[in-house]
Parts: sequence; structure tokens; C-alpha cells
Amino acid sequence: SEKLESLKRTLVEKRKLKGVSFRCIVFVKQRIAAYILAKHLNSDTTCKDYGMRAGFVAAKKSKITPSIKVTPGDASRCIEQFRSGDINILVATAVIEEVLTLTCHVYSLTSVISQGFDVPEANVVISYDHLKDTVELAQRFGRARQTTSSLTLMSERRDRPLSALRDVKRQQDSIIKDFDPSKSENFARQQQSLKDRHRAAFSLLSDTVRCESSPLEVLNMYAAKTKAVAKTEYIEAGSDKIFRCKISFSNLLLTIEGKGEGNTKKQSQHQAAASILIQMRERGRKEYGL
Repeated sequence: SEKLESLKRTLVEKRKLKGVSFRCIVFVKQRIAAYILAKHLNSDTTCKDYGMRAGFVAAKKSKITPSIKVTPGDASRCIEQFRSGDINILVATAVIEEVLTLTCHVYSLTSVISQGFDVPEANVVISYDHLKDTVELAQRFGRARQTTSSLTLMSERRDRPLSALRDVKRQQDSIIKDFDPSKSENFARQQQSLKDRHRAAFSLLSDTVRCESSPLEVLNMYAAKTKAVAKTEYIEAGSDKIFRCKISFSNLLLTIEGKGEGNTKKQSQHQAAASILIQMRERGRKEYGL
């Protein structure tokens, strides 16, 4: 189809422009479309000539057809291949926007979100199908965070053209910018409620033996009790083959970061989580007299 040919022309153009740094996410609406489009791009002579290699990601454990399904291992491998450059095109459904971050098994959100995808940022983002609303518009831009990134829309709804979505988003951004949460009647109550939650959860931090032996488990429980988000900012191995990990822990009341390193990913995660627990224990003793 003309739309498909236009997509391939755009990919070739962006591949020439970005060179070996080319990393593209193509968003589609349907799982079967992600599967078929990735297969087609991998078989296309022009795409292969320009060194383009595609993979696809849909919801974990989802069936594309009765005989084709995506397992958690398939999805994770595809993400890692995109991160490393083994593939440079990721054809994906909106699931990678809705549940983005896998937090080193520190599950501080719902079980669904905790099984999401930690998708690297891309320098080319293409929306193959029309945008549904301003949320999708913001998410598409969010996937293209590099300073030289580009966003391409292949189609748009007649009743929701890009210009209209941009106008609505500007209005929303203006409201958010002018909003002062400290003036909200609920803000003080929310802060007090979180302080109470921290006090109630402090017994977890007092168990130093458990904190040292199972810091990820304790951090998970503490995050759940205090309505916090624990997120792995990075975990990577350096030239010295030592893994380094950074985890951030935040809610309305505070933001704490922990770093760790070790011979394995798990060791670095444990150190990062343990660092956060130590900081929170000290904070609790100082601020709450616990």
C-alpha cells in the first residue's frame, strides 16, 4: 500500500540521517499489525540494504493469533536487542507506553505495571496509525527524548487532527504549569497521610537483619505501604565487568536515590536497594523520632 511504501521511504531517510545511531520505534494499534510489519521490514530488500533490522513487542503473554503469542522472554529479548543495537527498529503497540518500567523486581506499583517494559529512548519515533488523544501525543514525544529526535505521524483522524491535539495539549500544559499543589486544600492532608504511612511502615526498616538479607523485598513492601514508586534508573556493566545500578524511590513526600555495584546484576540491585533503606531509616529517626 502507499502508506507502507511511505513508511519505508521515511525509514530510509531517517536511517541515512542518523547513521549507525539510528533507533526507531514504530507505533501501531494492533498486535497483529506489529507482527506483520516487523516481518515485512525484515524481508524487504531496501530495508536490508540499509542495515535495518526490526523486532516487535506487544503485551507480554498476549496471543497475536491462536498459533502466535508473545512470551515474557520474547518481549524482554526484543527490548535488549533494541537497546544493544542488534535490531534498530522496534514495532510496538501502545502497551510499552502504558506500562513502561520494570523496576528490578522492586514492585511498588500494581502487578501489571511491575511487569511492564523498560524501553530505551529512541531518536526516531513514527506513529503509523492515528493518535487517539493528547495522552498518546505526549507519550509519543516522550519516547523521543534525545535532543536530535524526530516524531513522524503517518495518519491522523479527521475529527482529531494533529493541530487540534497540539492546541489541547498546550492548554493542558498551561493548566499544569500554573497549578500550585501547596495551595490545594487536600495537599496538607495528603502530606500528613503519607507521614503517617511512613511511621506505620518504619517497623520494616527497624528489622536490620531482613533489610540486609532481602533489601529488594523490604523496599517493595515499604513502597507499597507508603504509596511510593521505586524505579530502576539504570543497571549496566562497565569495562571492568562490574555491574552498577541506580534505583530511585519517590512519593509526594520525598525522593531518595540509591546506588550499588557488584559482580552480578542482582548484587548491584541489592546494594542500591539497601542504600535507600539505610537513608530512609536515618530520615525516619531524625524527622519522626523513631
